[in-house]
Amino acid sequence: MTLPLQPFGLRSTAVEHRWRPTAIASPILQRLLLSCLASLLSSAPLMAQPIPAVTNSASPWCKLVPSFSDPYGENQDWAALERIIAQGGDLNQSCLIFPNQPVFLLHYLLETNQEQLVQRLIDQGVNVQVKDRDGNTSLHVLRSSENIGRSLIQKGVPVNAKNSNFGNTPLHEVYYDRTAGVTALLLENGAQVDARNLEQKTPLHLAAEIGKAEIVEVLIRNGADVNARSSNNSTPLHYGISHGAVTRLLLQAGANPMLQSDSGEAPIHSPNLAPASLQLLINQGVDINLPAYEGKTPLHIHGQPPYTNASAQSDLVKLLLANGAQVDARDAKGQTPLYGANFESAQQMIAANANLNSQDLEGSTLLHYVALRPDLAAKLVPLLLSKKARLDLKDNQGRTVLDLARQQHSNPVVNLLERHIANQADPSGISPLSDLQLEIRYLQQQLNAKNWVTADAETRRLLTKELDLYSPNASTSSLDLIRSIDQAWIQASSGRFGLSVQAKLWREALAKHPNNNEAAVNALRDRLGWKMLKPRPNDDFISSDWLNESELNRIMQEAIDKKNRTGRDHSRKGIGSVEEKTRLGNRKWRHKSPVRC
Repeated sequence: MTLPLQPFGLRSTAVEHRWRPTAIASPILQRLLLSCLASLLSSAPLMAQPIPAVTNSASPWCKLVPSFSDPYGENQDWAALERIIAQGGDLNQSCLIFPNQPVFLLHYLLETNQEQLVQRLIDQGVNVQVKDRDGNTSLHVLRSSENIGRSLIQKGVPVNAKNSNFGNTPLHEVYYDRTAGVTALLLENGAQVDARNLEQKTPLHLAAEIGKAEIVEVLIRNGADVNARSSNNSTPLHYGISHGAVTRLLLQAGANPMLQSDSGEAPIHSPNLAPASLQLLINQGVDINLPAYEGKTPLHIHGQPPYTNASAQSDLVKLLLANGAQVDARDAKGQTPLYGANFESAQQMIAANANLNSQDLEGSTLLHYVALRPDLAAKLVPLLLSKKARLDLKDNQGRTVLDLARQQHSNPVVNLLERHIANQADPSGISPLSDLQLEIRYLQQQLNAKNWVTADAETRRLLTKELDLYSPNASTSSLDLIRSIDQAWIQASSGRFGLSVQAKLWREALAKHPNNNEAAVNALRDRLGWKMLKPRPNDDFISSDWLNESELNRIMQEAIDKKNRTGRDHSRKGIGSVEEKTRLGNRKWRHKSPVRC
């Protein structure tokens, strides 16, 4: 489940979706946000748990709260709090710092590491057994003071109490500035080293996850199970694999690097894998080709974006290839690591002799795959073509990569492929085609085959690559390209269709109506067959007597179908008939300057 909390500084861990504070300065604010999250995720309403009576009127501590411009900042008036403690009064009352978020003075001072003030509170007889709304005791919120920890334990605060939101014991609370010394103190006083929280995580899971190597070492020294499984069967090594020092400690203590989680991931598959940790795993003899979910090997996983640290990703791929990763291993879809790899990773795999013509279970090659990825195509297609990747291979639907690119209207890929095909060495010695010849090569093929609809669509594609159809002046395409398209149509249609044909008809219409542009436009419309035979009942945005694009397409197709049946041409108006619509952008262009050739 994805939770919209990242703007508040929360992130999800790699192995399980457990949210951790990363960017909020105050420990208390972090705890309060986590409390809200736990309440939202629970089935019980927010107010179902018992909450102490709260008021900001009775206690001197509560009265001071509104004067805090920043309750969790570093520049509080600690002297004022000290005076309040000295005055006595009700120091056990929870006070509202944020709405519906009561905080005890004892917890507040523990969270902010005010050791002297905490000791003054204890000396004043404050109730050290209080729990907040999430069941956190004073030992849960204890940070770094071993002396205060001893005082709390001596006064009977339980070392194995679990809070209600995560089921954590004080030993689980390794976050913020919790020290190894406090961890050791809890263990010395009976804390269960392998206590489980609601996710079946032990304190070692959590300490490994956030890279607290000193705490990890203390836990291991006190007998923590280095292969303990969480609720999704992840071990501490799964969580600590992003930290080289933690990985080293766990492996030295006997952590099994081959254990896989419910999703089939071993630590080597983790997207948070650090290069230093990978080297340690390799030294340990881990199977570098171990398949995970969907049969993906480590090379499949670590060659793919997104990675925030490109250097680390490059190092991972380099290490894998240098240590025997199978560059052509296939996953459950029959795809090799090259499929989906980013450009830098692909370069490394190609240099390692990856098979560029491998076909997956759908018959698609890497080129087929890249043709659907414009973000990769600009760099990867030229690289693959330079390495002799084959263009003639067809997928299970009988499509070559060029067929697929055209079908997907991927103009940049189409142009790259056509240019490459046309410029291959010709046995006859004919020189490579010019760029302009390449541009219209496919159009000429369709015109020669009398595939008018396909030729019509290709003409639009060629023009709209450069043509701003919404500009007041649409004549922005290359003049050479326009002339080449025009000549191709004229030759294929024996002079009936072409841009110059329309230009000629437009000049004739202007000559008949030199002082009335609207009448000239309507005359051209009528000559081309763009007028409704029967007016629409209601005017639309085009106007009631103009055919729209879908109507023009339908009429054109009907004419083509009828010609195929009868052998006679039934398209409207002969010269410059409805097939010409796309040469003017498939739109009524009465407010555009016509193309002039």
